[in-house]
Amino acid sequence: MPPWRGRSSPCAGCGDRSEAERLSIYALTLGGGSTLGFALFASNANQAMRCDALTPVWLSVMIAAGMLLFLLARFGPASRGARLALAVVAGAAIVAGFALVFPQCLGRPEGISPELQRNWLDNVREAKPIYKHSFRVGFALATLPIIGLIGAILAAWRARRDDRAVGWAAVALFTAFACAMLLWQVRAGPAAQLLAIPGATALGWLILPRLLGNRSVAVRVLGTVGAFLIVSGLFAGMLIQYFPIDRPKPYEKRVNSATGNCLRTTVLLALDKYPAQTVFTFVDMGPRLITITHHDAIAGPYHRNGDAILDVQHAFGGTPDQAHAIIKRHGATMLLLCPNAAESTNYKARSPKGFYAQMANNQVPAWMTPLPLPAKSPLRLFKVD
Repeated sequence: MPPWRGRSSPCAGCGDRSEAERLSIYALTLGGGSTLGFALFASNANQAMRCDALTPVWLSVMIAAGMLLFLLARFGPASRGARLALAVVAGAAIVAGFALVFPQCLGRPEGISPELQRNWLDNVREAKPIYKHSFRVGFALATLPIIGLIGAILAAWRARRDDRAVGWAAVALFTAFACAMLLWQVRAGPAAQLLAIPGATALGWLILPRLLGNRSVAVRVLGTVGAFLIVSGLFAGMLIQYFPIDRPKPYEKRVNSATGNCLRTTVLLALDKYPAQTVFTFVDMGPRLITITHHDAIAGPYHRNGDAILDVQHAFGGTPDQAHAIIKRHGATMLLLCPNAAESTNYKARSPKGFYAQMANNQVPAWMTPLPLPAKSPLRLFKVD
């Protein structure tokens, strides 16, 4: 039976007063589960009033929402319209309270400085909206969410006279919101694709049985395979792989290759022949450096690490003397570079006469001494005096 037909449904009677007990359980689970999760898994950093994690900010919202929902379920009026009005009032109260108590969370949730946002976060690929990515990236990422949204809307329309209509409308709304989130940051892509599965399944349930029941063998075989590739979104990856759609330019290939080569385990392990010490290097190389080798790094690509990220950027973009002062302040005794890495292109573009640009042109200051690495290593290593 298609998923939009039939009278029995988990959402049957969702608007009835008789569902109060089930709604009460959900409300208690919402508030209580969030509280339990915070108590068991929150780190010390989660105790701060931050806006981009489960902190007291969002915990208080979940508790308030659960409490108001529980009261509405237990003591709400019999009239559906009155219950809806009270739900709207409760939601407005939560929104108003959030704005008044946590005004710092009304902007970007990361809570970073304008300089860090401009020079770093706005350039992080996963933090960019989908329309700022190449067609090759955006098409593959958005295909399944759009298919899922179409399927959910179609399922809701076909079930408009059915008890399942409310459930499919909810699925369509969640999927639409997930698609809209891609216009903010593409890091919402995996969640959008996951939420698209019910709608894509509904679309397949409508199309595939008709193809499988066709008299033509060609339609049954080729049509079914083609429809599955379309409904599942797999065709997007195949088109990008086998057709010359927005292929990377030679410069992009060179940058991607350099970045990947410098992060290889075998390449980084060569650094372990030197005693453990603090290494000043690119932000993107920090995490790999501290996990593969016995050395320490200054920064990693995490917005909580904002001050250190800016120090790295100021060092590579400033004068050699400024770089020397910053490196010494962090106690680093070695400098590690990856020529042509993606991060390095930003330093050269922003500061064509800066410290990194000079290093790229082999203008090494007197306070640095080159250190040997294996012959084919893509890295450049220096001792800092």
